[in-house]
Amino acid sequence: MTGRGALPDGVRLLLLTGPTASGKTEVAVQLAERLGGEIVSADSMQVYRGLAVISAAPSAADRERVPHHLLEIIEPCERFDAARFRAEALELAAGIAGRGRVPIVAGGSGLYLSALVDGLSELPAADAAVRQELTERSNREGPGWLHAELERLDPEGAVRLHPNDSHRLVRALEVCRLTGRPYSAQVGARRPLVAEAFAAFALDVPRDQLCRRIDLRARRMMEDGALSEVARILGVLGRPATAGPAGLGAMPTARQMLGVPQLASCLAGEEPIAAGLDRLARDTRRFARKQLAWCRRLRGVRWIAAPDGRAASEIAAEISARWKAGM
Repeated sequence: MTGRGALPDGVRLLLLTGPTASGKTEVAVQLAERLGGEIVSADSMQVYRGLAVISAAPSAADRERVPHHLLEIIEPCERFDAARFRAEALELAAGIAGRGRVPIVAGGSGLYLSALVDGLSELPAADAAVRQELTERSNREGPGWLHAELERLDPEGAVRLHPNDSHRLVRALEVCRLTGRPYSAQVGARRPLVAEAFAAFALDVPRDQLCRRIDLRARRMMEDGALSEVARILGVLGRPATAGPAGLGAMPTARQMLGVPQLASCLAGEEPIAAGLDRLARDTRRFARKQLAWCRRLRGVRWIAAPDGRAASEIAAEISARWKAGM
């Protein structure tokens, strides 16, 4: 491996992204069929079992057409983050390429794609005991102690941080304590993919059309059993009064999924189903705007027109041609 993150030399990724309801799923399948590829999901919520409707996971028919990875691999009560996604996606991509196929990473989770392309600082996870010790010591010694302690352990890091930025000072000292190394020497230790290792494409749908698609998707989710799905993972079938925010506490990451908190409030009797549906559509439109912002920041992204009326096969043909041309 030579400067390509964790990818073997010669392996190249095709990344496909775009906002929710932009048509990524069908385009990705068409691409995989054209290029002889396999799909690695870059959707932070499709990793959870039992939430296929709410997460708009690829259908069984799609999965039969081409192999998919990182779908429904953990329970809603488990955690999944960008670091784990990057490690597993790179390992899967190397295996797919090793079989002579094209690794296609498709999804709308901007944080995951950013982590994949640009890498992550390999810092230790937070340690509650160390943080409590640092906070208590700071309370005893006074407001300048955190910065003075960082100056002692990591002079370069202390220069970068303001003496009053207690949150970041505690994190920097925590990393120093846990690793025995200066925070400043680790925070920038990313392993980005070089430009030759990937080609990124984003689907561009006119805003008014995207909003209509999102509203239609929300209604279809309800028709396909989204409410029952949320009730099932909360364990409240037949007992809707026990749902709601308290029931979400056991799902540290999955509870953030669009549709779960909105419909949990309906199950708890806090609002009618029609109001939950409207809130789901509204929140999804807001989320799509955030996704677009992530897409614009993705290094090397190429925008592909995907308006209403343009077939997924035509979009896939354009991306396939540009991929083969090395663009």
